[in-house]
Amino acid sequence: MGTGPIYGVTLPETLPIGRGSMKQAMPSRRDLEETREVSERTAAAYEVLVSHWRNALDDAFKSRRYLAKAICNAEDIAAGRAEELREEIEEWLDG
Repeated sequence: MGTGPIYGVTLPETLPIGRGSMKQAMPSRRDLEETREVSERTAAAYEVLVSHWRNALDDAFKSRRYLAKAICNAEDIAAGRAEELREEIEEWLDG
């Protein structure tokens, strides 16, 4: 993965299209350098959006971890299934 020419944001090579297995190739550093010659604001805006997208993914992952831990610790989980559920969630978090 390359970095952007303006802010040095790590650029994704591809992004998934919807929930399927198709992927879209994303602009490379060279593409952004060429775009920058025409419109620096456009190239900068792309890097800013990629940065926000990466932060949102990180936040979503942290939220899922927090929710999974809360479920594991909930008092209303039946004692017989609590350990099994905890193991399933821990496997999911580690995977």
